[in-house]
Amino acid sequence: MLDGMEMISSKELIETAGISRATLNNYVGFGLLPRPIVTKSRSEDGNASRLGYFPDSALDTVQKIKNLKRDGQSMTEIVAQLKNN
Repeated sequence: MLDGMEMISSKELIETAGISRATLNNYVGFGLLPRPIVTKSRSEDGNASRLGYFPDSALDTVQKIKNLKRDGQSMTEIVAQLKNN
């Protein structure tokens, strides 16, 4: 949880949704997902790294995108549809 909001890390989102980092970055670039909140965290080996966090709803959005793509819609159509909702 971050700032009282349920959040999912970019790493978890990528793994759970089965998408690549490039795809995630494209969805952010298209405005389909908000820019992540980036925080510093400590990795298991003790090195400091940055990790982005998205609202839990990002997982639902990615699933909607995947379903629309499966139905044959182009990214242009998906962006128009999801931004109008």
